[in-house]
Amino acid sequence: LRANLSRSTTMATSEDTWSNEEEALAAKNMDATLSTLKDAIDKLYGPLNHPRRVAQLSKSQKFPYVGNSTVKRIIKESDNVACDHLKHVLDKKFHRLMDFLDLDKEERHSTSNVAVRFYWQIMAKREHWPHSEYGWLKDHHISATMSMFRRRSMLNPCLYPKERIAFIDQDFLRTLVNDFKQFDMAPKNFLFNKSYLEHVNGTAPTETATKKVWWIDVDHLYGCLFVNGNHWVALHIDLPQGKINVYDSIPSTVSDSNMALECLSLKRMIPALLNVAIPEKHRKKSRQMLEVRRVKRNVPLNENHGDCGMYSLKYIECLVLNKTFVGVCDENMASLRIKLAVELYDDVRDLAITPQMVDGYPRAKDLVIPHLDDS
Repeated sequence: LRANLSRSTTMATSEDTWSNEEEALAAKNMDATLSTLKDAIDKLYGPLNHPRRVAQLSKSQKFPYVGNSTVKRIIKESDNVACDHLKHVLDKKFHRLMDFLDLDKEERHSTSNVAVRFYWQIMAKREHWPHSEYGWLKDHHISATMSMFRRRSMLNPCLYPKERIAFIDQDFLRTLVNDFKQFDMAPKNFLFNKSYLEHVNGTAPTETATKKVWWIDVDHLYGCLFVNGNHWVALHIDLPQGKINVYDSIPSTVSDSNMALECLSLKRMIPALLNVAIPEKHRKKSRQMLEVRRVKRNVPLNENHGDCGMYSLKYIECLVLNKTFVGVCDENMASLRIKLAVELYDDVRDLAITPQMVDGYPRAKDLVIPHLDDS
């Protein structure tokens, strides 16, 4: 198209080439329109000097793939497609995780070792899932990823363009949802315990304490909410605007009205919590509930259901990096799953496997997870 436009705008456009004045005027107007269109395209993509054939990759090759000895990566850095949230991880990091997993001699997808199973549930190819829900991300996967995001936000310089952000701890979110029934019975008499206040003040979880106080230091909260008993959605809570923006990869799972009900605990309890935790000199007390807004425009969908947790995490990562959702798609989910597992092992393996997870599975203690300092 651009090549044709380039040729079109260099053609003769003088009225001398037409015997009919109306035809000449129409041709002149057409040339002006094509010229304007070409200028607009050039501003977006740069001028086209020499039309050339661009090699086309298949859908699965358009983004980095974390491979092994049998899979090659195809990366087109010059296209600016491979942003940090899509780039492949280093070979040594991938092999470091595989070396740990290979220590377990049980069958990988039925192992009783909870530490090993944690990573295989993320990485396993769909065709190898022993049952339809095997690869669904669990609460502990989401929690570990939130810890990783939180740690990254504490780096200097910060990896995220938006610094007034916080990632909601999964235990906090689960507690809030579970406490809603009690809160709903008598909102004015409900007492937010010490743990609630610690999260608002950024002193919990202690391992990734940011010391950022909601509303004072934080405008935007990000987290994942488990809804309908079978589905993850991403949340962006805009505190100044008083809105909960919901990003859903399978919107047909929960209707708009039911999604509002799923978010009711957040709508009501977060403003009430801020009333208690934030001094009035910073925020006037308000009984106004948060508004739930379901974002649908330009949100990629999980057509091959089973990756809603992955989609939710990638939505959040893109939002805090100020990136579009380009590259977050079913075709790339297998590679993005491997990327997540490798990054969790590399960044937060000391936090990913909690004591509560290990207690129920004695064999988890058979394999010692290397400390991060051992890398």
